Amino acid sequence: MAQILDSEAFKKVVKGLEDDLISSWRQCPDPAAPNAILMGHKLQALDSLLNSMRTIVNTGKIAARQLESTRGKEKH
Repeated sequence: MAQILDSEAFKKVVKGLEDDLISSWRQCPDPAAPNAILMGHKLQALDSLLNSMRTIVNTGKIAARQLESTRGKEKH
């Protein structure tokens, strides 16, 4: 998953989604309009998804380091 998050293609897609959502939000004349609220929720959902993916990657990296450390101690 780390490779996906770091890939230029993925970054380009995410940036495109963010730009489209922000553009749609800005076009709403009333920030309290249902469409403006929906765009805000979609932006929050995208951010939450990306944060969850980063957390999974970072947790995996930490677990791999801990496992490596444990294996190193067992050899001594």
